[in-house]
Amino acid sequence: LATLRRQHPGLPTDELAETLIEGAARASGAVGAAVGVWAVLPVAPLFAVEIAAETVAVVGIEIKLIAELHEVYGARAPGSGVERMISYTAAWADRRGLTLAPGSLVVALGPALRGRLSRRLTRRAARSSVSLAPLLSGAAAGAWANRRETRRLGRMISNQLRRAAEESRSSEG
Repeated sequence: LATLRRQHPGLPTDELAETLIEGAARASGAVGAAVGVWAVLPVAPLFAVEIAAETVAVVGIEIKLIAELHEVYGARAPGSGVERMISYTAAWADRRGLTLAPGSLVVALGPALRGRLSRRLTRRAARSSVSLAPLLSGAAAGAWANRRETRRLGRMISNQLRRAAEESRSSEG
């Protein structure tokens, strides 16, 4: 949180969250555009590699965003760095903020994660067929879709964490 506050001085919590969401959306869009450009190359074996590389990059951006939003709203996952990343990965797979009891550990490699990755790969494969269209329209489609999805995820998680923080403050007061 201290690092985020140094990088974005003076922003209130909600504006900081929105700044992080927009930054992640831009990064996700850039990945989609870059992979869309590479998808134009007529090398069929690279198709699967391109899809996997984009998926890993975008998922990493989104999990980092979820971790940052939890820090911003004072809802850091408990445990070691590895345990926190497992928790944030589970939050990404479930598309929700964490609601963990102190000391608990979420197992992220379950059906929700597999389902989320499967849906992401299917959408990416469908977009890749557009990548072969003239004038790099696939790059634009990839950028737009990634940016939209990351922004939607960030705002959903941010809203959930904001409500949880407000409920916590009201129950204390």
